[in-house]
Amino acid sequence: MFSSNTKVKAGALQYVLVIAIIILIILFSFIQLIQLQQKLATKNVLYQKAISNTVNGFKYLSKNTGVSDEIKFSESLNENNSVVKSNWGAFDIVKISSKVNKETFEKIGMMGNINSERKALYLTDNFTPLVVVGNTRITGTAHLPKRGVKSGNIAGNSYYGSSLVYGAIKVSNSSLPKNSSIKQLTSFTTSLLNKDFKDIELRDGEKLAQSFKDETLLYKDYESITLQDISLKGNIIIQSLRKIIVTKETDLQDIIIIAPEIEIQSGVKATFQAFATKRIQVGRNVALSYPSCLILNYKATKIEKDHHISVEPGATVKGGLYFLHEKSEERNLEPQIKLDTNTKVFGEVFCEGNTELLGEVIGEVSTNNFITKQKGSTYINHIYNGVINAKELSEEYVGLTGNTNKRAVCKWLY
Repeated sequence: MFSSNTKVKAGALQYVLVIAIIILIILFSFIQLIQLQQKLATKNVLYQKAISNTVNGFKYLSKNTGVSDEIKFSESLNENNSVVKSNWGAFDIVKISSKVNKETFEKIGMMGNINSERKALYLTDNFTPLVVVGNTRITGTAHLPKRGVKSGNIAGNSYYGSSLVYGAIKVSNSSLPKNSSIKQLTSFTTSLLNKDFKDIELRDGEKLAQSFKDETLLYKDYESITLQDISLKGNIIIQSLRKIIVTKETDLQDIIIIAPEIEIQSGVKATFQAFATKRIQVGRNVALSYPSCLILNYKATKIEKDHHISVEPGATVKGGLYFLHEKSEERNLEPQIKLDTNTKVFGEVFCEGNTELLGEVIGEVSTNNFITKQKGSTYINHIYNGVINAKELSEEYVGLTGNTNKRAVCKWLY
């Protein structure tokens, strides 16, 4: 009997020990869980602080434009926040990173200017009034020559509006207003000569995406380049010393193309910046998404007839069109930016020359002169059936003609 009782007590002791071990394991796991939660909570707080620093960095840059190359905009014992800014065509690429203890957060944005005093039209004062004809409609503030605006008649078509300008009228100067962003367009392609890029080769069917966190890729050819059956996205520059042709079988996103002549064939759907020195042709039913830019930086003194930016019927450009020509010459009778009928631009048109507006601009037009060719005749400072509407453009639009002291991100890249 005694022996039997002893066995029972030993079994009970083993049972107690097992229970105790299980409890210890549970307690240990619970303590570990609490510690892990505390670490995750601390990690999350630090990470949120890094995010907050990055957001504040972009807010800082929206009011401080003197950031070049690399600076520290904030630094404390456990925080290291840095900004790196580089020029990307018409815009700036801004990389902001924040490190709080071991937690790091980085954000990359493409930045431009906000136009807080948006106007519909700025027409330089060349001692000639603006003449509106047909279904022309200007909605928003218009800066016009001292001789103002009047209605006209072309081939029996008079002006059909109830008001010459649907908005305030102010007096313009003899030259277009510029800012540092507009001026940097004239030097962008030459500044590339002083930069080191990674040269690449392109093949048929190529699909290439390069992050803006990494170095810029460059494909350069002395002959004409046809971009067909290819996908290029991100931090990539394509340059030809003759001509670039973009076909509708091509997918381009955020890249830059550079050539004396650029032809964007009918049906292309893409987002890119194009820099040319002679001609940019946008074919029918092309759709360029925001923030696309077409820049013609004309170097020659005399402007040739076919050297212009032309947008054919059915095409849409969401972004900016810029014709730059600083050299003085005799007044020419050809359009340097031509928007054909049934075309739309959502953004900005800036022309240091003549603009022929037969389509619609939702945003702002700044030009030295208007010109239109109808029925074999040329009409100076006439708009025929053209539409400018500044009020319909989104207030969040970011471009170049705005105030350089008010900056914002037009597109997040990372």
